[in-house]
Amino acid sequence: MRRAVLSRTLQATLVVLLVVATCFTLIRLAPGDPFFRALDEASVPADQRELQRAQFGYDRSVPEQFVRFAANVVRGDLGWSHSRIQPVRDALTATLPNTLLLICTALAIAFTLGIALGAWQGWRAEDPAARLTDRLGIIFVAIPDFVLALLLVMGPALAWRVFPVGRMRTEFGPVGAAGFTDLLWHLALPTVALATPLLFVVARLQRGAMLGVRDAEFVRTARAKGVGEFDVLTRHALRNSLVPVLAYAGVHLSALVGGTVIVEQIFDWPGMGRLMVSAVHARDYPLVVGGVLVGAVTTVLGTMLADLALLWADPRQRSAR
Repeated sequence: MRRAVLSRTLQATLVVLLVVATCFTLIRLAPGDPFFRALDEASVPADQRELQRAQFGYDRSVPEQFVRFAANVVRGDLGWSHSRIQPVRDALTATLPNTLLLICTALAIAFTLGIALGAWQGWRAEDPAARLTDRLGIIFVAIPDFVLALLLVMGPALAWRVFPVGRMRTEFGPVGAAGFTDLLWHLALPTVALATPLLFVVARLQRGAMLGVRDAEFVRTARAKGVGEFDVLTRHALRNSLVPVLAYAGVHLSALVGGTVIVEQIFDWPGMGRLMVSAVHARDYPLVVGGVLVGAVTTVLGTMLADLALLWADPRQRSAR
């Protein structure tokens, strides 16, 4: 286990470095810079433009800028956000918890309900209700999360007025327990938009895995020993059928982070997705790269946790690594 963790840590460090270096280079190759609106006016002297760019090191070569950036990151300095007029660290600290709340809630709902639904569908594969829910799930898998988000805005939010249209809390809203309820009410629709497609994908994976183990020899042996049907399902079949689902969890996490950017825009959710979109429009180099760094580290950590869960579910993986 220790060897597997060390290997995954080294791989994760390399992935984060490559992702950040690529973003760092591409954003600087795009036309414009953080001062393109303020300094590109004809009335601004050329020497003043160059002085402003030199102040933040944008007149240096890209490799040299990256080395300086990496050295600052080691010291805990992510730079200064030109569009937010504050340190990048402060801008990310204010928005990252909101995005993590949205992602973690969607993941918890999708995998909890998806595993339960898929296990039931696979265990009762001949049941008409199981077959029906499996067919209906294909519809939700085919709907992109941003389309589902728009449908939720038009239906439950605008037409039926059951849920708020957007934002994270009601302006000048309640505090305490009532404020927590208000937060959950605002969280409901964006969470459903993110979790629903993932839920039914997980269910289909779990159903297929359960079909593969429900008639396995160790399941028949447990039944022959007089173990109850529920215990056979939960203690024997379910754990062994979790392997493909847990393997998929790490792969899908990065896709879920990308979908969160769009969902946050649709629901006006004050998270990192909205922050990054505005930073790209403003050519805010430090904020874009800082956001990519935090996003890459978060995604890699989530993938590593999924790998560790996979080692727990499948002891055979431990001896292979």
